[in-house]
Amino acid sequence: MRFASLACPLVLFAAGACQADVITVGSAPDCQTGHIQTAINSAALLPGGPHEVRIMAGQYAGQALLVPNQSVQLSGGWSGCGPGASVSGVSELVGGGQEAVLRVRSTLPTIHEVRLSNLVLRGGGGGADGLGGGIDASGAFLLSLQQVVVAENETEAGGAGIYVEGPSTGFGGILQLLQGVEIRDNQSPLGAGGRGGGLYAYRATVRIRSDGVSFLRNRATYGGAIAAGNGANLSIGNVGEPEISDGALGARLAENLAQQGGAVWLEGSGTLFDARELAFDFNRALQQGGALWAGPGTQVQLQRDYPNAFRAQCPADQPCLRFEGNQAGDGCPGTTGQGGAIYADGARLYIAQTLFKDNCAWGSPVIFTWGPWLDMEGVVLRGNRLRFRDTPTYDGDRLITQGSRVSSPPSTTRIRHLTLFGNHSIDAQGGQHPATAFGAPSVGHSLRIDATAADAGFSAFMRSFGVCNVGEAGAGAYVDAAGGDFRPRALGG
Repeated sequence: MRFASLACPLVLFAAGACQADVITVGSAPDCQTGHIQTAINSAALLPGGPHEVRIMAGQYAGQALLVPNQSVQLSGGWSGCGPGASVSGVSELVGGGQEAVLRVRSTLPTIHEVRLSNLVLRGGGGGADGLGGGIDASGAFLLSLQQVVVAENETEAGGAGIYVEGPSTGFGGILQLLQGVEIRDNQSPLGAGGRGGGLYAYRATVRIRSDGVSFLRNRATYGGAIAAGNGANLSIGNVGEPEISDGALGARLAENLAQQGGAVWLEGSGTLFDARELAFDFNRALQQGGALWAGPGTQVQLQRDYPNAFRAQCPADQPCLRFEGNQAGDGCPGTTGQGGAIYADGARLYIAQTLFKDNCAWGSPVIFTWGPWLDMEGVVLRGNRLRFRDTPTYDGDRLITQGSRVSSPPSTTRIRHLTLFGNHSIDAQGGQHPATAFGAPSVGHSLRIDATAADAGFSAFMRSFGVCNVGEAGAGAYVDAAGGDFRPRALGG
């Protein structure tokens, strides 16, 4: 039994240019097959397309699916296979622990689009290369997930939840995570060198909607939730529908664990991480970068506002762009660990309208950077903690540290509308001391600080060779600066 769709379901194909059919999978008598791979293979043989494979709700064990050079939609959760069926649950695709639950391969010049909806993919492994447990996609593809859970997959080399690799030349290698996607409890063993417990993007483009997408409790050696390298481009914000939303839920990276980059790890020249309305909550790195680690040649851009009218925005009074409760090192604060929220080495950081709250590290609980560029505007530092030193040092005894090596060129730091309150260094007996905000030991370092406010218990703003201007807090970047509410707001100045 085959049902013709009313229109082509995939956006790369113009309506009227194709005839899309539906192939049903399930245990009901009127289902065409009980095997998902059989349905995928059948769809590839049909004229026109792209076609839809509809999967009845339930569990399907032993899955190691392959979509080769094919555009197709896999939709789960169907109540049955007949004309009156509707989506009423999810379809759980369980791997055998060796291969990925789903592999997507696109080796031809044409971009092939694969869409997944109302599915759970779990129990996959990394195969021969140790990459991609839940989903392993490579080539010129456009892969979109909506209302999908990728959970409890395990690999050795990384991408335990999802691995995506773009083509070496040309366009493609695009992953879109839309509303209702949850990447959780995936892992590559700590210390084994794996990258990206939840997602590893290599030479690929990743677009994540800031509305109900989460990465939870994933782990890897580098980047507990996400790792990106070799020129990968990650954009978190207004992808998908609706184009305009002022009531978005934000995206969230929470309780992920790694040796470096508890939530995110970036490497490789040209790798870009651009995010709006993204929360880093309670992630941990055993070494550096409790939430985020950025290496040489990478660039990080964080802000709430959008450069155009299209936006997926949280309500103005909800600080969805935040670093809260992240930790680097062996304790809070312990005896090791730098960059409780962010650790950067050779990366360019542009951070605006962001809340750093209750982050912790032995040194620099907010940011430790080796340069070459740090630009902050409309940022709030509240309740962050580090280890107290009896005498000033150059090893991160401030909230934000601009480090310097003998061979490093001078770096640039620009700070505007920075607000600080309730930040402390903690001594061995648990006593609290007001924290120094900023340190930059490099001679020749370029530093400009404007319109910065601190609470009354603040001991010293900075130790640096440079010029400091401490003045009033600018109102534009905050919810209500005149009323003392210095939370970063959306649509700020």
